[in-house]
Amino acid sequence: MVYQTAAQIYSDSRPKYPRDIFTKVMTELRADYRNIYVDLGCGTGELLIPLSQYFDESIGVDPEIEMLNQINLKSINQNTRIKTYHGLAEDYFASIPKDFKIDLVTAGRSFHWMDHEVIIKHLKNHLKSEGLFISVGENDGGIWNRKADWAQMMKDLILNGFHLRKDFKPTNGIKIDLDRTRDKLKTIGEIQEVEFKAELIWSSDQVINLYLSSAGLFEWLGNEIDDFKLKSKEKLLSMNQQDKFFFDFSIGMTIVKKYKDSAV
Repeated sequence: MVYQTAAQIYSDSRPKYPRDIFTKVMTELRADYRNIYVDLGCGTGELLIPLSQYFDESIGVDPEIEMLNQINLKSINQNTRIKTYHGLAEDYFASIPKDFKIDLVTAGRSFHWMDHEVIIKHLKNHLKSEGLFISVGENDGGIWNRKADWAQMMKDLILNGFHLRKDFKPTNGIKIDLDRTRDKLKTIGEIQEVEFKAELIWSSDQVINLYLSSAGLFEWLGNEIDDFKLKSKEKLLSMNQQDKFFFDFSIGMTIVKKYKDSAV
């Protein structure tokens, strides 16, 4: 068996963002705002790498060094120049000069992990006038909220079939008040909400790796990973011998365009 790190599984298994998302970002950003781009909680670069081609300088921020290592490998292969910062988004902002201005800040499937009060305060200071902050994530709660029989089976197997600690929660992250966060974002600039839908047909291996990449399950399972893969595959194939599993998902994008300086 070839050993994979959690970051490799994350990179290979996470549903890729629809191309329309990247088109929308660059359509909303002013044509002369192509200097500095920062991706918070960048993971393995699903947003960062495609968008970096449009900017003079791109910076990926993530607390997991293995995620950043994946970005560095991809950057070399794709001749993309990207700088990385190993640490929390809050720490990144605290490390840069107060007058450092950014054209675009994104957070892909990661904003729920951050202290919104702190991040919004920094965005007010560091975003250029009419610069953008964009948060992207699954509107439907992602893999853990699937209603399909195979998804319900996987969730039951994970929660009841392995020796996970009782405090394991599929939807972990910092508990946030979405209405309060939206009101705070409005103090930065005008908000636009956009939705993108996609449909995929996945194999059992893809389904299994997606779960392993979600909510830190890879680390939670520890030495039970191989057993999890075997049991999951057996049960999935018993449900669908053709090894095809329908997976539809809804991607939501929150776009905040900072007010002109004179309007703040």
